[in-house]
Amino acid sequence: MSRNIERFSDPIRSMPDFLATEQTVPANTNVDGNGGAQLIGNLQGALEVEVASAADMTLAATKTFTAKLLGSETADGEYTDITSASITAASASSTLVVSGDPILRLSVPSEAPLGADTFKWVKINFATDDAAATGKISAYPAYLGR
Repeated sequence: MSRNIERFSDPIRSMPDFLATEQTVPANTNVDGNGGAQLIGNLQGALEVEVASAADMTLAATKTFTAKLLGSETADGEYTDITSASITAASASSTLVVSGDPILRLSVPSEAPLGADTFKWVKINFATDDAAATGKISAYPAYLGR
């Protein structure tokens, strides 16, 4: 997909930096992003990770989709939780996220959480409590213009 940058605030995407690319939404489980770890930590709050639907995504009523960022000092080191965000489908009906639409954004903090070592490497983990969840998702860093 190619598009022109219309505003300074538009995200700039670099395919090798994707934390997940067209990954199947997990059904009642959790999985790490298929893009592996990326060297995007400790950038003074200049990035956030956007999670978007790569193919129509559905969640059953009252079910939750969660994305969590994990950080480590080295690519193959031990990963610590950094931050997470989630969406929950309304109680009356299932939720549909149309292909290409953002689902949520996660801030990449400038420092590691209190008590943790610094982190340079970041990876993402996705989870749902919906056995019938469908769709595909992508996650990529988005530069925050200042």
